[in-house]
Amino acid sequence: MIPMLNNQPLRIKSLLALIAAALLTCAGSANALQVLDGVVGKKHVVRIPARELTRLSIEDGRLQSMRFLSEELEVQQDKESGSVYLKPRVEDKQISVFVVSSSGATHELILQPVASMPLESVVIRDPAPTRPQHRAGPGASGKTPENKASSLDQSLKRLILAMARGDAEGPGFTVERLSQPLALWQDVTFTLVGRFRARTHIGDAYTLVNSGTQVLTLAEQEFYRPGVLAVAVDQHLLRPGESTIVYVIRGADDE
Repeated sequence: MIPMLNNQPLRIKSLLALIAAALLTCAGSANALQVLDGVVGKKHVVRIPARELTRLSIEDGRLQSMRFLSEELEVQQDKESGSVYLKPRVEDKQISVFVVSSSGATHELILQPVASMPLESVVIRDPAPTRPQHRAGPGASGKTPENKASSLDQSLKRLILAMARGDAEGPGFTVERLSQPLALWQDVTFTLVGRFRARTHIGDAYTLVNSGTQVLTLAEQEFYRPGVLAVAVDQHLLRPGESTIVYVIRGADDE
């Protein structure tokens, strides 16, 4: 059996997040390296290069203002695009930032400078506005983009459920047990332990061990790469020696 998440509440929470992220990405075409889904009251931990520039922008919008400590962060504004370029002035601490978009939404970011990281781009998605429900009138097909996406992604949901349960086999997908160490970050042991393969999607299960001496903070967006549809991390805070499971969903064509 492929490793599962540690307990039922966390498994359900991570599973729902993974399905939502996968369906959202399938419905659109955003392939930014780090994508932050704006949620009111949620703090996003974001790894940024300590010695290179990071571009910060708002998806389908503009960055209106920022609040930060000038002795901790250098900010260069790009008025034409509505984005900014960031460069830390400190390397040994996290940097707290408030970002206000043109829609009026406020996003709380905790920036974590990383010495060995190259230049980066970060995109923030504003929370979707609440829209009234409309019934289909006489003669209407009743097919909405949401219904269409739901019908197309049943296999994806089954794949994600199988990953969360740690299934060894199932209809419509195959499972390969692996033990393949991969290079990720310093003081981290990252191992591919299972691959779930369906017709249109591939799900990879990894174990991540904090092999260093400091507490490690993880965020889903750190594992996004071009072609990745969704990521779920079980434990976001690892003390030295602790481990977690990381699930990554991607399209079958991106193998």
